[in-house]
Amino acid sequence: MPRNVKKPPAVLYLHSYPSEVDAFRNADFCRLATAKGVAAVGFVSALTGHRYHDRPMRQWFISELAESLVTTVHDVEMVVDYLSMRGDIDMDHIGMFGAGSGGSIAILAATADPRIRAIQVIDPWGDWPDWLAKSTLVPERERPLYLRPEFLKKLAALNPVRWLTRLEKRPIRL
Repeated sequence: MPRNVKKPPAVLYLHSYPSEVDAFRNADFCRLATAKGVAAVGFVSALTGHRYHDRPMRQWFISELAESLVTTVHDVEMVVDYLSMRGDIDMDHIGMFGAGSGGSIAILAATADPRIRAIQVIDPWGDWPDWLAKSTLVPERERPLYLRPEFLKKLAALNPVRWLTRLEKRPIRL
C-alpha cells in the first residue's frame, strides 16, 4: 500500500511463467510500484512456483495450459473480490500489468471482469499453434503433444488475440 493515500487505485502484477514471488518481496520494487500513490498486488499463476504442488511432474503450466489460464483468470477475479471487500482500495481504478503468460491472463481477466479498467501487457502469449510451435519454454520432445488438434482445441477459446477486440469496444468509465 502507498503511504499517506486514502483509498488508492490498485495495479495487479502478474509476471510470466515460470516467475516466482521474489520480485514482490523486494523492498525496492515495492517502493517503486507504490511511489505514485498506487497499491500494488503481486501474485503468480496457477501451476507456478509455490502454487505447483500435488501434481505429477509431467503436469506443468504448459501441459495444462488451458487449466493454468482459466484458474489464474479466476484467481484474478478472487483478488479483485478481496480488494473490494477490504474497503480501502478505489475500486473504480483497478488495473493489471502482465508480462508473457501474465499478459495473456490480463487480457482474459479484463474481458471476464469489467472491474479491471486498464491493462498493460508485454509480450503476451497467444496464437497458440504458432506460440507452441516456436516457444523456447516448450521442450522439443514434448512439442508434438501440444500441437495436436485435441490440445489446441482446448485452447481455442482462450486465445487472448480473439478477446482484444472486445476490450477495445468496452466503455471505460473513470
